[in-house]
Amino acid sequence: MSSHLFVTKRPALLANWSGAFGGDHMLSVSGTFHDGADLTWFDSSTLSADAVDAGLAKIRAAGARAVVMSATPDAVQGSRYMNSGAVGYCHVYAVAEQLRGIALVVANGGVWLPPALMQNILAASVAAGAGAEPRVSAEVLAKLSSREREVAEEVAKGASNREIAERLEVSERTVKAHLSTTFEKLAVRDRVQLALLMNNVDVG
Repeated sequence: MSSHLFVTKRPALLANWSGAFGGDHMLSVSGTFHDGADLTWFDSSTLSADAVDAGLAKIRAAGARAVVMSATPDAVQGSRYMNSGAVGYCHVYAVAEQLRGIALVVANGGVWLPPALMQNILAASVAAGAGAEPRVSAEVLAKLSSREREVAEEVAKGASNREIAERLEVSERTVKAHLSTTFEKLAVRDRVQLALLMNNVDVG
């Protein structure tokens, strides 16, 4: 069973987190990171961005994972923390069921972003890396066929399967087939991880 650490300066939030994970959690009311959890959740609404970044750096060095929570999730902030090593970004008042869902995705090697923000966060990641070419290494691209690469590049822009099919003049079924083989070749779990990889966002 995974253990969870919630880093916040608002202990009143513990009731919601307890409802999600029962007794399998720890709380850092000092707002500082400490070792010992499989998954760390940062309440960025009570911590400085620098403090969250520092905590994410320690977690990455320890080979662990972290989710950043925000009172007002937005693309710029989400992009910053995903680039700093978070594998999830959500609302600090997410309900218990959603918290458990996020934890499950992350535990299985996935990345969790609010669906409504995903495309904006990817766009912000691209903007933040403007001028830094290539966005993804040649070694990664070499694993893909030319068509798989085209599909992956469209996913990196936040395009849906239907949009990709229209742009490349193929069927949605063909797009899905290319994505399936691309996921396997690049060892990514889903289109979110693929998009982040293609935009050179390291999710550990």
